[in-house]
Amino acid sequence: MKITAIKTEKVTGNSESTLITFLDRSLNSFPENSVLVITSKIVSLLEKRVFEKNHEDKEGFIESESEYYLEAEESKYGIPLTIRDNTFLARAGIDGANTNGVNVLLPKDSYQTAKVICAYLRERFEIKNVGVIITDSHSLALRRGTTGITIGWSGFKAIKAYEHEKDVFGHTFSSHLNLVDSLAGAAVAEMGEGNEQTPLVLISDIKNIEWSEQSPTVEETTFFFPSFEDDLFAPLFNFSKLKKGKRGKA
Repeated sequence: MKITAIKTEKVTGNSESTLITFLDRSLNSFPENSVLVITSKIVSLLEKRVFEKNHEDKEGFIESESEYYLEAEESKYGIPLTIRDNTFLARAGIDGANTNGVNVLLPKDSYQTAKVICAYLRERFEIKNVGVIITDSHSLALRRGTTGITIGWSGFKAIKAYEHEKDVFGHTFSSHLNLVDSLAGAAVAEMGEGNEQTPLVLISDIKNIEWSEQSPTVEETTFFFPSFEDDLFAPLFNFSKLKKGKRGKA
């Protein structure tokens, strides 16, 4: 697998660019059978999904942007813990680093954005097999530091199933490779978290990938994201303490 970070211009919430014009300037070529990984912050800045750092109702944004949340006093560190897009995130992904003085929300619809970018890449570079991942950074339980996580994707299957294959000793087994988050983690490691100014990553020569011309279906995302009750680690959590955010309401 080949992972290449792409240095770009600086982007702020005042930029007059759209995501497509930004990509026009940032990409000179794009090979067939490759995945473009984009940090969610760039998407949000170009969508103008920002608010001032001194805004008096930051907690209101956290509730609005969360499907579920715990208030700050529940955390030893005074940080609201949230679930957004089936992902454990601090502060609903709201972040003020590398933003030039504003707080940035997560994109409005990362799946739709990934779908649009896939179509753009296919048309511009006259290719067929292309994937897009929108990423964010998050913290893992029982681990220090952040890693990359997917909050939207398009163009390929997120999971490789092994139910009908055999291990090295010829035995059958049941397992699934979470390919999309594996790629997201590798890409975010290459992007970095500081002043690298590389919000785009190109991944090519990918094993175990199955390309798809459509975005993930409801059936695919339902399988990929288990419910609270069906999650392997559910016994470790007290979900009754969670409050339902506005994003999770019909």
